[in-house]
Amino acid sequence: MTKRMNEIVVKNMMMSSYIPLFSTDFPYVLLWVPKNGCTIVNKWFMYHIGAAGDLSQLNVEMTHNYRDFVLRKRSGYEDELKEELINGEKKIVKIVRNPYRRAVSSFYHALSGEWLLTQLGSTITEGMSFKDYLFKLKSFGESIHVLDKHIAPQYTIGEEQAPICYVKLENLQQELIKLERLAGLKASPMNEIARSSHHFSSRMKLEGDYANRVINFANDEEDLPDLPTANSLFNEETKALVEEIFAVDLHFYGYKLGEY
Repeated sequence: MTKRMNEIVVKNMMMSSYIPLFSTDFPYVLLWVPKNGCTIVNKWFMYHIGAAGDLSQLNVEMTHNYRDFVLRKRSGYEDELKEELINGEKKIVKIVRNPYRRAVSSFYHALSGEWLLTQLGSTITEGMSFKDYLFKLKSFGESIHVLDKHIAPQYTIGEEQAPICYVKLENLQQELIKLERLAGLKASPMNEIARSSHHFSSRMKLEGDYANRVINFANDEEDLPDLPTANSLFNEETKALVEEIFAVDLHFYGYKLGEY
């Protein structure tokens, strides 16, 4: 058996709030970060270890609660996971996402939460523009990694030292089906697993030049506004900012400059 990761790299990967998904009865260790299809990945994992129950009733809160309050709390979980990452034989899979698209998703996530907006120097009512959001991220420098992983780069320091299989969110359903076949797993009901209300794509309808326009989420839940499409938030300036802030993601995960 070949040692695959040193303990410092493993420590970087085992962040408490985003700890990898692992089970002795599941053939993969799943690395994930927020805004990379994490709800779908969590549901897929839960289905295959028999913890999903009725998938039609499994909502976002339930998936996150299972991970945080059941899986992580199991006695010995972190020790077993650490041992697997260092010396195990399970394939390690990480879900990654186009950094341009992820920056937009993270922007809308930030606008929807008072705590994170406060860290960015704004409020739910005030909101902010995509350009100002990116300038704020840039100003954090390396501290962005410890502020909140929803807005930080996907890359984990040292992960290039591990034999990780990267799965792109843009092809997630097909890639999960492929992983099932490779491991001889039962085919999952992918359409049900992929159904999620935990995203903003259904509201992203506005076309135009919105990179510098202030956007806020001050409306009531029953009167949520339409949002600009990803293309509408990008101009030469915001594109360059994403390429600077998330340069490591663009390079390391093989995404092409300018393709969003």
